[in-house]
Amino acid sequence: MLTINICMNNIHLEHHPMFVTSAYVTYVEDIDNTKISEHVYYLDKNVPNVRRQRSNAGGFQTNDIYPMPYDFNETGKLFDNFIKPSVGTILNGWQVPHDIDSFSYWYNLNPKYTYNREHIHANALVSGVYYVKVPKDSGRIVFNRSTNEYDRMHNIQTIYASNDTIVDNPHTNNSHWFIPVEGMLVLFPSHVSHYVEQNITEDESDGRISLSFNF
Repeated sequence: MLTINICMNNIHLEHHPMFVTSAYVTYVEDIDNTKISEHVYYLDKNVPNVRRQRSNAGGFQTNDIYPMPYDFNETGKLFDNFIKPSVGTILNGWQVPHDIDSFSYWYNLNPKYTYNREHIHANALVSGVYYVKVPKDSGRIVFNRSTNEYDRMHNIQTIYASNDTIVDNPHTNNSHWFIPVEGMLVLFPSHVSHYVEQNITEDESDGRISLSFNF
């Protein structure tokens, strides 16, 4: 069990993290994001039967793709060289038996004013998103506590507000977010609720493109 010793004013506290929820971030190189972008635009314009509307509000989202084989060579390279090894490392750290080849993925295209509604990824262990194309001001990915925790933490947030205090502390924060950049890979436990903010980039023709997946 992980313990962290805290000594203050001659008081010794053993800090025992009880339930840890973490996201994992890395930055991928050696992937041709332009090729993947062109592939997604092609799917959007020419293959109408691949689309669906789940969390994506106003944008383009493909159906789940099961990689037998991959639908696009550069996407396969991304999974085999970066995503699958990363997910394997996480699940090994959790000591969860798993089949690293049991996963699905889908593409998202979000033009200006579109976004992704708050949701979780059911029936999965690890989920994630890879950012293929990220225009300026095209939206953060935001993770929220569960409803019950959110309500409890709101009491603490109210105390902060009454003292005109802004505190960034993972013990009391209700939300955590990342500002995406091209080539960024974010992995997280599938049960964590999250959403993606509205794309408000200046160029109405410039969309945020991402690749999402469930293991």
